[in-house]
Amino acid sequence: MLVAGIAVVGAGLWWYQQQSLRPVLSEVQAILDSVPCAALVATASGRSVSVNGFATQSIELAGAEQAVAGLPGVGKVGMAVTAVDRSYCRLLDFYAPYWKVNRIQKLGTAIATPKPGNVFVEGEPLMLDVAAPLYRSYLYVDYHFRDGYVVHLVPDQRSGPVRLDAAEWLSLGEDGAWVVSPPFGQEMIAVLASPVPLFADVRQGHESDGDYLSALDERLKADSTGTEGRPVTADFVFITTKSPGE
Repeated sequence: MLVAGIAVVGAGLWWYQQQSLRPVLSEVQAILDSVPCAALVATASGRSVSVNGFATQSIELAGAEQAVAGLPGVGKVGMAVTAVDRSYCRLLDFYAPYWKVNRIQKLGTAIATPKPGNVFVEGEPLMLDVAAPLYRSYLYVDYHFRDGYVVHLVPDQRSGPVRLDAAEWLSLGEDGAWVVSPPFGQEMIAVLASPVPLFADVRQGHESDGDYLSALDERLKADSTGTEGRPVTADFVFITTKSPGE
């Protein structure tokens, strides 16, 4: 009876210790960061972990969910991840570090549309709301197509550099400057916010993603010093465009 009593007490102590553990977010985030073609962040409430973001790889995402669920202190995992077309893999990988800094540190850079479900029909004006982070920043808003091209919405030759005050919001497209047209499908619109200008001049209206990302990468590496406490941040939204009959 004494041995049985000790066993019961030991099992109860183990159960209590397991229930008192809490997720270590750095361990959770390390698993999420290993998922390719994704931008993922985690939050925790008690023993529950919530994962939010975007991903193109369902198999790798399922594996990450299982790995997170197996961590000490994790009791439940909730996944709120938007599925993204594989053609956006390179763009997700590029923007993810700046998006995660923005989300994890709650710096406030944001982009959104007024349309339910971010669905736009041919002929409708493309309207966007963008917000600067918690410090004065230059904003760059880019429309990425699946065919590998990008259109620079902000800045353009008319606006010149666009600089917003801390946490300032800006509405775009209300003048009907951009109208939805073919080809249709899932498309990505991203905003980068930088405390310093990324380019000396406004870039041409459109170019290949490859050229633009290479130029951005070069500038971001060059400007990585001297902006401590004011990192470059990003946010993006995926919209769906379609014909009126769809």
